[in-house]
Amino acid sequence: MRFNGSAGFLEIKYKNMKMKIISTPLIPIVIISYFVIALYSQIHESNHNHSNPIKTDEVLPDTVEVVDQITIVTAPPPMDSLIHAMIQVESRDNDSAYCASEDAVGCLQIRPIMVKEVNRICKRLGIEKTYELQDRWSRPESIQMLKIFARFYKLNSFEDVARCWNGGPRGMTYASTEGYWNKVQNEMI
Repeated sequence: MRFNGSAGFLEIKYKNMKMKIISTPLIPIVIISYFVIALYSQIHESNHNHSNPIKTDEVLPDTVEVVDQITIVTAPPPMDSLIHAMIQVESRDNDSAYCASEDAVGCLQIRPIMVKEVNRICKRLGIEKTYELQDRWSRPESIQMLKIFARFYKLNSFEDVARCWNGGPRGMTYASTEGYWNKVQNEMI
């Protein structure tokens, strides 16, 4: 754990995960540190206490398993909090959300063009998986599509992932995606 007071952030490393928590005037770094230490203690304790293990369905996978082949598509760690925030912004955690005017479907409001793009990426990477339009209704499939998209375009920050998900591969260059990123950040707090 590293604290940089002048920059106002706390950086936490645990195993292969790295998290940077930015302090705000509303949330002093001391309070954040307390909760992070408590969380670390819970994780550490659960790893050594087999009577209360972490359930695998509570943790999103860092890889995508495709058919009989395993293709490593690692998300920028830890991506779980970003995905949760994006799902809140996109659908308010509703897997059945549908926007008729954009034909956007599911928890991440995926449009047909994104399914086509992810299938193009899979083909280019040699992944023998084809996503169908109905896969947008599935939370795990939607999250896999997001991770494949983010990894292919080397989106290494939460802001890059969110803004490019909202505005396409060059979403970082569009001012119109700044509002989306602000909404995602608000959900992460």
